[in-house]
Amino acid sequence: MAPGCVSGGAGTFEPCPSSGPCKILPLGDSITWGVNYDGGYRVKLFSDTIADKKNITYVGKLSNGPSMVSGTVFPKNNEGHSGWVIQQLDDIVTGKATDANYNGKKMMVDLAPDIVLLHAGTNDTSRNPTGMPDRLGTLIDHIVEDGPDVLLVVTTIIPIKQGSYGTVGQTFDDAVPGVVQKRIDAGKHVVLVDMFKNFPSDGLSSDGVHPNQTGYDWMAGVWHDAVKGYLH
Repeated sequence: MAPGCVSGGAGTFEPCPSSGPCKILPLGDSITWGVNYDGGYRVKLFSDTIADKKNITYVGKLSNGPSMVSGTVFPKNNEGHSGWVIQQLDDIVTGKATDANYNGKKMMVDLAPDIVLLHAGTNDTSRNPTGMPDRLGTLIDHIVEDGPDVLLVVTTIIPIKQGSYGTVGQTFDDAVPGVVQKRIDAGKHVVLVDMFKNFPSDGLSSDGVHPNQTGYDWMAGVWHDAVKGYLH
């Protein structure tokens, strides 16, 4: 089990191709997009993989981030949707979204990622808190249904200081390990990481919701620990 992983699949599972870049899909809300630090955690995660001499790219319909990272063209693609709740993410996975970017396409089929990084639920804590773990479980099921050979890395949500996070967010984070473990027990290629525990005390920006560069870089380290053993 990679450092930073609370639980996960095992064996000789290899989601990434033996040659060419491993396609990583960053999926979530504005924290995945990178509000307050262009590109968010994706920047340092990319530079860490370059330092490891591993080959990755990002996939997604959205685009933001710096032009170059560590002397290499930065792949800006992502699926970080500001303000979105879990159900909206599920809709682009299942092909129910009517947005022009998706137009009924099923995301996993359309983008064909090898690894998915999922941070979802922050907006649900204030907009639709009831049933969050069930909706997350449904989203996970839909991702692995269309991507049975994909590695799905699911995280608890980072602590925020605004809105209804408090009890609602903590209750959700406490439930996430059980949601993920149920899929692991069913033989799915799912890994759980924890972005709540040990999140740096100085890792949030002044808005109390989105990380600053310190927070995003810390998130990148957790993601990196989870996926580096699968990269080539």
